[in-house]
Amino acid sequence: MSGPISLTDAQLEAVYRGASPVHPAQRDAFLQRVADGLAGCPSPGDGDVFRAVREAQAATLNPPLHARDGRRGPR
Repeated sequence: MSGPISLTDAQLEAVYRGASPVHPAQRDAFLQRVADGLAGCPSPGDGDVFRAVREAQAATLNPPLHARDGRRGPR
């Protein structure tokens, strides 16, 4: 396990905004995925944070079921 990741206030706010649509029971997993995504960046830039948040959301968000056919995702 690596040490703490240093983020600017704006980057930390982006992580919090990215976590908001994630179900509360999955937020720890989301934050761990963001941290894992930034682990190789000693001084992450805004793009690194955006990418890590986007990838963590893709891995933890569950799209709603469509009422008509029961499938997930876009129709």
